Parts: sequence; C-alpha cells; structure tokens
Amino acid sequence: MKDKDSKLNSMLIDACSRLSSYIDCPGFVEPTDLDSILMEFRQLKVDADRRSSRITYSLGLIDKTLKANIAKFQGLYDNAPRALSVHNERLAQSLATDIGNTINPVEGRNLDRQQLTAIGYDVRTRLVIAGAGTGKTTTIIGLVKELLLSGKARPEDILLLSFTNASVNELKSRIRKETEQVVETTTFHRLALKIIAESQGKVPGVTHIDIKRFLTDEILRRRTDMEYLRRLNEYIAYDHDSLHDEDRFSDGSEMQAYLQENPLYTMNGEKVKSFGESDIANYLALNGIPYVYEDRYEIDTADSEHGPYYPDFHIKGTNVYIEYFGIDREGNVAGFMIDRNPDAAKEYREGMEWKRGIHKANGTRLIELYSYERSEGELTDILEKNLKSFNIKSQPCSPEGIFERTFSNDRWKLNSVVSDFTTAILLIKGFGRPWKDVFPEGRGHQRRQLKRMEAVLEP
Repeated sequence: MKDKDSKLNSMLIDACSRLSSYIDCPGFVEPTDLDSILMEFRQLKVDADRRSSRITYSLGLIDKTLKANIAKFQGLYDNAPRALSVHNERLAQSLATDIGNTINPVEGRNLDRQQLTAIGYDVRTRLVIAGAGTGKTTTIIGLVKELLLSGKARPEDILLLSFTNASVNELKSRIRKETEQVVETTTFHRLALKIIAESQGKVPGVTHIDIKRFLTDEILRRRTDMEYLRRLNEYIAYDHDSLHDEDRFSDGSEMQAYLQENPLYTMNGEKVKSFGESDIANYLALNGIPYVYEDRYEIDTADSEHGPYYPDFHIKGTNVYIEYFGIDREGNVAGFMIDRNPDAAKEYREGMEWKRGIHKANGTRLIELYSYERSEGELTDILEKNLKSFNIKSQPCSPEGIFERTFSNDRWKLNSVVSDFTTAILLIKGFGRPWKDVFPEGRGHQRRQLKRMEAVLEP
C-alpha cells in the first residue's frame, strides 16, 4: 500500500473505531456531541467520497483493505444520526418500566409507555411533540418527580418555564401537590427580567405602550411636519397592493378575485384596473397634475373594427395621453391572458400598434409605460421624465392638504397604514436584527415601497 493510501487507511480505521464506540456506548449519546465528531471527520468523508468515485475504485484496482475501510467509514458516517436516534430510543424504552415503578401513579394515574420513554430520554436537550389533551403537563410533573426521587436533582436545581402566568401558577401548584416540593417555575419574560436585574443591579423598566395607539398618535402629532408628511403621503399613495405585481398571479381568475376583494382606488377616488394604473394616477395626484382617467379620446375613432378609444389617462388642457401596457421587456403579455385566449398576445400587440397609430395620425402625444417598468421600480421615474419632456409642469399639493384629503373621511386607511407599521416594528423587535436583515430588498417595486416605509418609520 502506498504511503498516501496507508495514511488514509489509518485515518479511516481510527474514525471507524471512534464512531462505532460512540454509538455503541452503554449510556445515552448527546446529539450535539455526535455533530461535533461528524464535523471533525467531514474532510475525511470528502476524501473518502472522492476516492470511491474514481474508476479504479469501481474496477477494484485499489487495495482491498483500503476499499473495505472506505466503505465501512462511509456507512458509519452516513448512518450515524439514525443510529444515534435508534440507540437512544431503545435505551429510553428499556428504562421506562423502572421509571414507571418509581414514579407511578402521577396525579392519580399511571403514565403510559410513551410518556415514561420521554422521561427516560436522558440527554441535555429533548423535544417532545404532542397534541392537546395528551398529558404533556402530567409528563413534565412525572419528569420532575423522577429527578427528585432518583436523586439526580434537588428542588433548587430545577427550573421550569412557560409562556403565561396562568400556566406557571397551575404547573407550580400541581408539582407541589404531587411532590410536596417547591420548584422554581416562571415565565420566559420574568426569567429574562431577573437575569437583567441581577447583571445590572436593578430591575429594568418595561414599556406598556400599545404600539398601534402610539403610532396613530405619532402620525397625527407629526401632521405639521412637512417632510414627514411628504414621506408618509408617498407611502400611502402606493400603499394599497404596493408589494404586488400583476405577474404574481397564476391566472386571470386569481387576479380578478383579488381585485374584487381589494379594489384599487386612487387618491382621487377613481377605481382603476391595475396596480400600474393606480401608481400613475397617484403620482399625478401627488404632483398636482390634472388628469382624467379613461376619458374618451378627442376624436371619434370608431370604425368597422374598433369602437371609441378611451386612453388610460388624459392630461387636462393638453393633447398628452398616457397608456399603461401590460407587457414584459420581450413584449410578452401575462401568461394568464394567453391561457384564457391563445391569440391574446397577438391581439394585444395589434391594439398597441392601433393606439400608436391613432396618436400619430391625429398629432396627439402619447406617453407609453409598461408593467415591467413597475416591476423594476422605475415606473414613476420614467413617467416624470416623459412629462418634463412634454413640458408638463408639476404643482405638488401641500403634504398637509393631501393628508387631510386622505384621512379626513377614511379612518380605515389610517388604521391600515398603522397596521403595516406595527407589523414591521414587531418583526424587527422579534428578530432583533437591523431593518435590512428583516426586510431584504426584494424586487424593484417592493424595494421602493420598503424604502418608503423605512423612511416613514425613521425618528
């Protein structure tokens, strides 16, 4: 055997010996300890797998002892987690009878085999999953009783945690009644307070603020802060369905059902047909640009093939119109349109060309916007550039005026915004991580709206 092969063989023999002795030990095996050993042998596993993948291995052109040890090690390594589980389970089951003889009855009844096995599973951490009413609390009381009667622990060595004061009080009472011992039982929150108090020398103050009430009051308090209202109004303008795009829907019926339950109303009160149209209308409203939604075109276009033309938007007092086309960068229409009508793509593109021809023939000017621009977060920027190129001047409404118009007759909208902000704060609080970790940037339009929300929530 070559020196290199001899070295690998020795490492495999040692690894097999350690893995075998660890799994076959008389006591319980700690899963975390096994994880450490598997991590230690991970590179050896990579080397063994690489060696066994060579054609010389499959043809048998390798030392037989080395080949056997490679196969043995691979089997032990891959099967170790399952072998550990089987080993611990068998050991716990073998202890169940003796544990039952020691602690039964518990609260007036004998624990069954599964409950006793759960108690016997003597590792540092264990997870027991059981449904409601299956005796989880009784099993915990049985475990405490076993620890005390076996001498494994004293009452002061045991700590029990639960989520609510009610469950803590019940558990504490039942353990005292069953064991005649007082075991510390508390909530996770109270334990945390105790740890902080002991480390800092004083009990920390805990806020009792109602976040929704606080946010509502804060928004109303800052209604005279023009910069804050500007950011808030931008968020509100694109709030409804702001994280949705037309292409998120698998078919037309899904989108129609969604819009039926969540109709899209603009800041000026029009009911529009798509998220992109809503964004366009709200941009125009925020910037004081007068428009009419689906106003009949100034010239009669009806003929044998077409009815009257109703452009998506008409800028009042001008011959400038806006059309929002639902296509991607390759000119494809949404998949659900084709599912509903195989000729939809062809017909839609023909319709686009017809509209372009109408404006060219009549000397009117057309701003074309596309759904992919919304998905990429560029829709309103492109709209702004086009309006400037046609010398359409914006006269932004005062933030306070927009705020009053938005909320004066629509308390639900304020509640909806507050609900969004509350969810964001609770998620950040729960994760305990920065904004960008909790809310990754995502797609273009989603990225824009998340940035708007972050800006509004800044102090």
